[in-house]
Amino acid sequence: MRATAGDQLRRTKASSCAQFRRGWGGALLFALLLGGCASYQPQPLIPAQDAAALQARDVNAAGLRAFLAAHGQTVTPWPLPSWDLSSLTLLALYDNPQFKVARAQWQRARAGTETAAQLPNPSLHLFEQHHSLAPAGLSPWSYGLALGIPWQSTELRQARVAQAHALADAAIDPALNI
Repeated sequence: MRATAGDQLRRTKASSCAQFRRGWGGALLFALLLGGCASYQPQPLIPAQDAAALQARDVNAAGLRAFLAAHGQTVTPWPLPSWDLSSLTLLALYDNPQFKVARAQWQRARAGTETAAQLPNPSLHLFEQHHSLAPAGLSPWSYGLALGIPWQSTELRQARVAQAHALADAAIDPALNI
């Protein structure tokens, strides 16, 4: 029995449909892997805990010793038997809450420079559509995949990086006015 052109067309369609379905598994896995990589978990502020931490400050703390050593002070007899002007200045900077806020703002601004230098993330969208007048024997559903790749010029990215650096430099000023 000879295969007719219609049989051959049906086999070709069936083969291409099977290949299409196999490709969906890979596309779906690819979409899941591209899904959000980072997440943010907000933490509540607890004023009572912050107040207790402020009252528990001590000049003999190990963190203060490491801070003084990192800034070139000799801390071999600990606790220090006497405090000079540079050690007292560093102590004031270590315990000053305004300085901690300014440092946190500066760190946030520096993180903004890293974010500004990154390329925008592509997006992948899966969608489906129902057709009310589908031909007999075919599914009334059609599925699609859309890949969005944002385009950003080098000049625009450089301008954003320059702006982020300027904001980071401006964040240092409050720390100097303490």
